[in-house]
Amino acid sequence: MKKFLIPTLMFACITTVKPKTATKTYPHPKLVVVVVIDQFAHHYLRKLSPYLCDGFKFLLQQGTSYENAHHPHGAPSTAPGHAGIGTGTIPYDHGIILNGWIDERGNKITFGDDDDPKAALLSKNAAPGEGKSARHMLVETLSDRAILSSTAQRPFTVFSLSYKARAAIGMGGSKGNAIWFDAPSGQFTSSKTYFEKLPDWVEQFNKEHEISKLTSMTWNLRFDADSQAYNFPFINNREYATYTCKLAGNTFGINQQASCLSPDIDDADDFAEVHGPSLFLKTPAANKLLLDFAQTCLTQNFSQAGNGTFLLWVSLSSLDMLGHKYGPDSLEMIDMIYHLDQQLGDFIKFCQNQGGKRDTLFVLTADHGVEPIPEILQLKGLSLSRRIQAKPLMKKMNTYLQKKYGIEKAVAYFKVNQFYLNTKTVPAHEKPKILRILKKYLLKQQGIKKVWTRDELIASYYRPDQLECLFKNQCHPSRSGDLICMVQPFTTLTKHETGAAHRTPYNHDTHVPLIFYQEGYKPRTINTKVWVPQLPVTLAHIMGIPKPAAARYGRLP
Repeated sequence: MKKFLIPTLMFACITTVKPKTATKTYPHPKLVVVVVIDQFAHHYLRKLSPYLCDGFKFLLQQGTSYENAHHPHGAPSTAPGHAGIGTGTIPYDHGIILNGWIDERGNKITFGDDDDPKAALLSKNAAPGEGKSARHMLVETLSDRAILSSTAQRPFTVFSLSYKARAAIGMGGSKGNAIWFDAPSGQFTSSKTYFEKLPDWVEQFNKEHEISKLTSMTWNLRFDADSQAYNFPFINNREYATYTCKLAGNTFGINQQASCLSPDIDDADDFAEVHGPSLFLKTPAANKLLLDFAQTCLTQNFSQAGNGTFLLWVSLSSLDMLGHKYGPDSLEMIDMIYHLDQQLGDFIKFCQNQGGKRDTLFVLTADHGVEPIPEILQLKGLSLSRRIQAKPLMKKMNTYLQKKYGIEKAVAYFKVNQFYLNTKTVPAHEKPKILRILKKYLLKQQGIKKVWTRDELIASYYRPDQLECLFKNQCHPSRSGDLICMVQPFTTLTKHETGAAHRTPYNHDTHVPLIFYQEGYKPRTINTKVWVPQLPVTLAHIMGIPKPAAARYGRLP
């Protein structure tokens, strides 16, 4: 085993960025606020910049903007993105390869789930054995390192907030106070991993904001309906959306299943925590609620920082929940960003008032971008764009193997870009042959560019500038699928018949904003390519604590 692991680590497919000596350093800030916008691709800033007049504009004009920031893995999604932001390394190290995976015994694993009583949910309607923790993470986070570095003279306080548990836990780790949204009850919650009981201020906030009692709401457009801000091709085309109803600029019921909602399958990897008030969570009002919750968190807890530093993570999930259904060209997505522009402007001012303008560091980034809906790209004239539906493809693969080799249901699961074999029906001695056959079969499918077995990808070597490196970074010896696919540009391999996804190594999925702002420092635009997991390493330096132990990256320039 040692002879196998050592060369794998030596040739890990990653660009190590050495820290540069700065002529001027940040003082240790009293308040560090990191806002992660789920599914906020960098291309939105370019496309919508003429109409961004508040928070985004302020950060771009006054902050340090890294214009070429990317995630270093080939199938970006929420859990790996937040884990990278939290730990400073890649899925090969931190272990969070996807939002969920299949273990070596064929069990479905969802990142964050924990049946240990010590991790029991604090929700009143939680079932026995239902809990959440960071037990699947194999390395520490910046949040863990901050708490471990805390002293009486310089204490650190960490809160990590999101609608999605996997986002809050990915950033908060084991020791940061992670709080997320329990959709069935319509309330914010946590687990015994983080609190003995839900804090009183969370209970009070939940009482004052009873989402479960909402019956209808109105989504007003940010600008006039005939404004040039909405003059984009296909902005009102919902033919290929999962929801075909118009939400933006409309009044609609919250709890009823309207006829406009497609019966498309639900992907537990992406939507496990959002089954309750689902329409509310896909509106600008949901972003406002989470930011209000973050403000309440600061109001109630900032004094704990004392002479130390308060680290607040806020992951805004609603853009992702909406984007999967409507796609990046839609009126709903564009108008949500316009509203978020205004909401962020107000939130930045609040944070500065709380921590002091010169003592508050504000960071904006995203966990991944988003691919355009392939059918919309075809309408735009990109004929090579296509959607490969995984369920029919799996059926064909299994039928082929059954007819040729008599093996039934050989392919058991599909996750994002990976296929898992059925450990119950595929004999161990037959597995190498079956994998060779399936690999050859997949490579014949239009839109599939490369296919690896897990062992092939782990043992491979690619230059850091090759896209294949991103898949190697995301491959884990015991968690990745038996077959891992790389698609051609503008191809979507998905379980869904409609809507948008983010599961490729191309810019629309990996390229995200990364902006720092602290008053007193000159605005800068940096075009050098950087990796988003450099963020926690840089924050550790700014906060004056050791970087996370497994971080592979140097500081941002």
